[in-house]
Amino acid sequence: MSLLGIKTLQIQEYFWYGDVFITRFHEDDDTFEFSCEDVPRTFLGCKKLLTNLIWSYWENKEPENAIFDWQYAEAKQEKLNADKQIILGRMSKIKREILKQMPWMLEYLAITTCDGDALVDANIRKSKNHPGMPEVSVGDHCRTIAIKAVAKANGLDLEIRETPRTPEHLSISKLGKVPAFEGADGFKLFECMAIALYITSQNEQTTLLGGNKKEYAEIIKWMSFFNNEIVILMTQQLLPQLGVIPYDKDQVELFTNMTQKCVDVAEEYLQDRTFLVGEQLSLADLFCAANISLGFQFFYGTAWRQQNPNVSRWYEMICHQPIYAAVTDKFQLLDEPKLTNNPPQKKPETAPESVAAVA
Repeated sequence: MSLLGIKTLQIQEYFWYGDVFITRFHEDDDTFEFSCEDVPRTFLGCKKLLTNLIWSYWENKEPENAIFDWQYAEAKQEKLNADKQIILGRMSKIKREILKQMPWMLEYLAITTCDGDALVDANIRKSKNHPGMPEVSVGDHCRTIAIKAVAKANGLDLEIRETPRTPEHLSISKLGKVPAFEGADGFKLFECMAIALYITSQNEQTTLLGGNKKEYAEIIKWMSFFNNEIVILMTQQLLPQLGVIPYDKDQVELFTNMTQKCVDVAEEYLQDRTFLVGEQLSLADLFCAANISLGFQFFYGTAWRQQNPNVSRWYEMICHQPIYAAVTDKFQLLDEPKLTNNPPQKKPETAPESVAAVA
């Protein structure tokens, strides 16, 4: 009723509102039993069917979702089209030719690489297993590395699905954000911290969640700090320089300084500590190292590491931990930063000797 702007419905009142009839839906606060009342006489013979139908729509919030999708469909499509142009503009001529063989993949790349919550490294290349066919590989997402690391260490077989915003994904994460999780028993979670904590807790003997309640609280503290303070600010430093969002030199400088102030907190804390919590590796180390990996991937060259020796020492040590290294690419530090607060540049369209060279 609220969706149609109707505030009240009198007893025994029912009527047609366009091609939608209004009826009363009641759920008991104590028993959670529900009933469908004031059904038009024409439909009285189908009351049970209607009750089940309306309950299903109510439970799945289908009217709200439909209205939301309708309201934002045009804006979403405009953004998607713009993201496609960004992707094409950053590709060489050879890569665009490969992409023509599977045009639907352009939309997938636009969704996964032009979204602040889906920072990935995507490559298009010829498939080794199927010559003549292209394939797409997607690199590590900084918010999923710890989840994959702990799952592998615990012997849990995660089925990784890298295509976001499918109906299955949206049934878990209504906003379409990654990561999202659904267990074999139907248990669903979104938000990376919650998923990481849940996967880690599946091992009753794990030491990754601390040795007592205070250490457990500290683990959550550092995970929250890196996830909310460092990563969010760093993406605002990163995305304009990649051409994903409009570039403004002053804004990039502002977010660079804000990010550094947050990193300074960890730098001071790690002055006389090996790990973030306690005297051994914890989920906080895995999760936070993955979060700050964006900095070491794009910004933190030799000069920065010399000015921030504690965070650099800690990050390099975590990257070499077997549990972390098992799910990440080969560790390599930058000599010079890849991005230094300059407008994004289009790559020159020089044809390489082979398609493999551009992968």
